[in-house]
Amino acid sequence: MRSFIFSTLFFFILPSCQINPEEYRIQGKILGLEEGMALLKRRVDSEFITIDSSEINMGIFTFRGSLESPEMCYVYIADTLPYLRFFNENARIRISAHIDSLRNPEITGSSSQDLISAFNLRMLPFEARLRESYASYRKASQ
Repeated sequence: MRSFIFSTLFFFILPSCQINPEEYRIQGKILGLEEGMALLKRRVDSEFITIDSSEINMGIFTFRGSLESPEMCYVYIADTLPYLRFFNENARIRISAHIDSLRNPEITGSSSQDLISAFNLRMLPFEARLRESYASYRKASQ
């Protein structure tokens, strides 16, 4: 009888502990920032549209929502600071950055972000070679 009760409780409690695959939850931490407002934006027809906002308390903010498919999103902290860019998808995503280096956040939980990060890493040698070639071209054309 006791095992029946535990297995029944387990059956009902376990699904409530999991994130809904139909929604995203973004938890962010900005070191060096105590308070403010974070805006989650998407780009529509070359215009940034705010889709959610969150108060920053002790450097922490949270967004929740759902998407039909992964898309590039942006977190704005203030008008004068760089934005955080990442692939958002229906998953539990964590963003961590320092206020002085918002262009280099640590992002986990998004498989689409993992793919673009791996791609960008593989592109670094090609970009370096392109910069070298362009510098040689400019030097030769002077």
